[in-house]
Amino acid sequence: MAFESDACAIHAVTGELLARGSVREHADARLIMTAQTFTGVWLDPGDAAVLEVFSTDRGVLTFDAVVESSDRGAIALRRLTLREAVQHRASLRVPTQMDILLDSVLSAGKETVLDPPLRVHVDDLSADGMKLRTTEEIEVGHRLRTAVPLNDRSLEVVLEVVRRSEVRGALTYGCRILDVSERDRDALFRYVLEQQRRELAQRAERR
Repeated sequence: MAFESDACAIHAVTGELLARGSVREHADARLIMTAQTFTGVWLDPGDAAVLEVFSTDRGVLTFDAVVESSDRGAIALRRLTLREAVQHRASLRVPTQMDILLDSVLSAGKETVLDPPLRVHVDDLSADGMKLRTTEEIEVGHRLRTAVPLNDRSLEVVLEVVRRSEVRGALTYGCRILDVSERDRDALFRYVLEQQRRELAQRAERR
């Protein structure tokens, strides 16, 4: 099955992100990517690279590849060899140092604006949910309106509180992310992948 307009990213073999964009053409072991963002590190023909394709049908696929050409935002790769396929993006979760502001609470069809907004800590994040930590009481079943800061923008989301627990004197809430488009969920997933890659690189440096 060929990839069609799926989001993708190219990394150096060292893990450095070089370009992000979408699939323009794909046939057999050759793929052409249209790069929307590019770090400026030039890719020469014959360079080894790692390609990630974020397929809505097949999950995240990672390929070893060789650069065929790179010109005017079009990067052609050949000799694609599948390294890894991750089918369940919901299971990929990363710890964060992120704080967010809860703007309002929705319950029984009524929305209550929080003034001032409630600041909570995000313990971990996935494309489908997050775990919040706070000293404030929040009811299971309530929905919370907030914004999640990604690398290049802030994503407006609604969270549904699905579980509550106490950890070392603080309250934690498991939340499901609601009301986002598939494109925005893909953006969340890419952010989680990038954070995981950064964390693994930092671990490798400390060894």
